Amino acid sequence: SRPELPAAGFARLTSLCRDTLCLGPEYLVRGSAADIPNLLPRPGAAGEGPMLNVLLWMPLAIGVLCLIIPHRAAPWVATLGALSRLGLAIALVVGFDLGVSELQHVVDESWIPDLGVRYSLGIDGVSVFLVLLTALLWAGVISFSALRGHHGERGRRRLFYFLLGLGETATLGAFLAQDLLLFVLFFDLMLIPFFFLIGIFGGENRIAATTKMIVYTLVGSLLMLV
Repeated sequence: SRPELPAAGFARLTSLCRDTLCLGPEYLVRGSAADIPNLLPRPGAAGEGPMLNVLLWMPLAIGVLCLIIPHRAAPWVATLGALSRLGLAIALVVGFDLGVSELQHVVDESWIPDLGVRYSLGIDGVSVFLVLLTALLWAGVISFSALRGHHGERGRRRLFYFLLGLGETATLGAFLAQDLLLFVLFFDLMLIPFFFLIGIFGGENRIAATTKMIVYTLVGSLLMLV
């Protein structure tokens, strides 16, 4: 037969179960049942950012894919990816809650704990439209390039779309980053694809244009760290 729990022990166990709420590995809070609504994640709170991760890293993933597929398919794969990202950006704007003053679709993970650097992403009422504008511009550029063939020689076609994808990821990261160092990294990362895009696929004065872009942008980004 099972041993019976004494009445005093049962009452104490009941009190502990009522006062101690375990809401998953991230929460171990002592309180009452009335505190439950305050412990649950609110709209826009951390943990609701898968869409931002997909939107941010999809351009780079599609760009890498364009490097390994046949060169004839690269423009159309890149175009399909750009239109998909535009759809995600539109969905992000449509689903944006104007009644919430906090960041939405937040991603907040520890990245370099010793330096206090976090992989932190989020959108607000300003950046959500900058993200939409970025997706719209890249979709137009990639679609136009695919239809008109403005990507240089055939052997450089895959490189062209990879650089465009890397540039879009860096641009989106600059708008989504909520950590200063993460923002600077994305901001400076934009220099790499644009350097090669202008230097390889640019016009007659591409060398001078590339030099000016690097100098002005790099100096500006370094001043942000001062």
